[in-house]
Amino acid sequence: MTEYRKPFGSRAMHVSASGGTQPLDEYFLKLFISHLDISFPPSAKMVAGNAVQRVVDLTLGFDFEHNKKMSFDEALHIVQREYSFYKPRTYDDGKDAEEHAEIKPHLLAMAYNASNGLHEYFGKQSFEGERKEYMDVDQLDVPVVYFIDYRSNNKMIDLKTSYPVRNPIKKDGTRTWRVPKPQTKPNTNQVIQQAVYWKATGLTPALLFVTAEGYEIATPETTELLSNESLEHHFNIVKQRWLVQQNIMKKSKSWREAFDMVQPDLERIKAYHGDDIYKIAKVQWNIQ
Repeated sequence: MTEYRKPFGSRAMHVSASGGTQPLDEYFLKLFISHLDISFPPSAKMVAGNAVQRVVDLTLGFDFEHNKKMSFDEALHIVQREYSFYKPRTYDDGKDAEEHAEIKPHLLAMAYNASNGLHEYFGKQSFEGERKEYMDVDQLDVPVVYFIDYRSNNKMIDLKTSYPVRNPIKKDGTRTWRVPKPQTKPNTNQVIQQAVYWKATGLTPALLFVTAEGYEIATPETTELLSNESLEHHFNIVKQRWLVQQNIMKKSKSWREAFDMVQPDLERIKAYHGDDIYKIAKVQWNIQ
């Protein structure tokens, strides 16, 4: 039943909320470069989000590598060292490198805020960290893979981080930064992600928004976007996107046929992923 997916690589053997919220051209391009054992380049913000969660997980004993609770100082020392190894992007006029340098001093405050937010949300309930899980969805030929950041026996929460924002360069050539306030409401993609988790588990959803300034917790009580009605609506949106991806694969006997069914935004691909990925995209869409 899933033989048609095998030419598109192992990643095509499941779907996910993130894959369902990607632009269609990026979805198939990501499948193709994964087939080549390549991946989209990370960013300082993406790596920092993982770093904040890793600090928290180390202090809670949720990190499988160390498998013990650490103090914040111990965890931060490990994670800041790992974060320092990140090599910033070179195709964005230095923006990623500036953000990488500015974010590092804020990791401790963000991890503290994330930890405080988790303990406020779960209170005296015991809770656990991330693990890989699957669910089956009607009309889909492959399972949905999902990762919930933190959950108890009746509710869940995902960690979302925001970072210092660059101000314009001043006349003297220097730049200042602004630490944003945490969000209070999820965006569409975040609601879709929660809708997938909710459909899979039935757990009450929430989002923990964290910056170096503080944290906010969005729940069904604070925003209608996380109501059951909204979650059902947004799950149907992502399911329809998965079905579009599935139908393209079913109708395609080759990568060429699949790419011919999808309109690329090459300028966005170049801006987000750099020249190397851009060159691959041009070849696959036969645009020179």
